[in-house]
Amino acid sequence: MVDTAKENELLKIQVGCLNNSILLKGEVEALSKLGSLEEVRAKFVSKLKGIQSKFVRVVNAPAIGMVALLKNYASSKDNN
Repeated sequence: MVDTAKENELLKIQVGCLNNSILLKGEVEALSKLGSLEEVRAKFVSKLKGIQSKFVRVVNAPAIGMVALLKNYASSKDNN
């Protein structure tokens, strides 16, 4: 409706209704920018996936550092 109202000057959005609640013009426009339900779900899932990946990297960082330290120590012993 918001896109159609931009193309047709006779159509003007004043208020909207969602779940028995009245939405003002700005709220209707903000809601129209969210995208479809599938798009919002996909964005949400991708955010969760990114957070989980970062968490795993942070948890694994000390172990990776310890492995690198031991590897360097072992290679220094081999050189001596």
